[in-house]
Amino acid sequence: GDLQKKSGEPINFLETDRYVKEYQEAGFTSLTMALQSKSDWASVDAKGLKPKNSSPKPEFAEQWKKFVAAVVERYDMDGNDDMPGLKSPVVYYEIGTEFSSYVPESAEEYINTLGMAYKAAHDAFGGVKILHAAFLTTTAITSASTPETYEKDFAAVKEKYGTRILWHSLEDNRKILDH
Repeated sequence: GDLQKKSGEPINFLETDRYVKEYQEAGFTSLTMALQSKSDWASVDAKGLKPKNSSPKPEFAEQWKKFVAAVVERYDMDGNDDMPGLKSPVVYYEIGTEFSSYVPESAEEYINTLGMAYKAAHDAFGGVKILHAAFLTTTAITSASTPETYEKDFAAVKEKYGTRILWHSLEDNRKILDH
């Protein structure tokens, strides 16, 4: 939504260029950039649902792939359409920023978004590394948790707080990891 305000508009790289430049000038050689399909025009439910499902609408799937490819191309340091002054390639891209109550798409929707981004990114730059979004398992996984108690721990939090604290189940997180 911030980089491409309307369908068909060119991508405005001002903020991402500033981010990459600032960190590279400070000596960082490895960055992670988080990409979301969050926009008022292309997301499944950007306006109605709170929190918002930012998965791309099916009719904007191709634009999502082009967006991901364009961003990855901008920072791959191959000399083609690169950010001016790029010192090293950006290799790591997190798709989404959190798989949690703040980003409530289903595991299936997220896996689809992740898959589209993975292919588009690798078509743009073979050396790219695509990361799944972080899992927010607030209060479900604690220092007392063990793999044997995970299911019970998740169920207890879901029963006590509902989706206010824990939108996604342990099964949802496992689907993504298994994918």
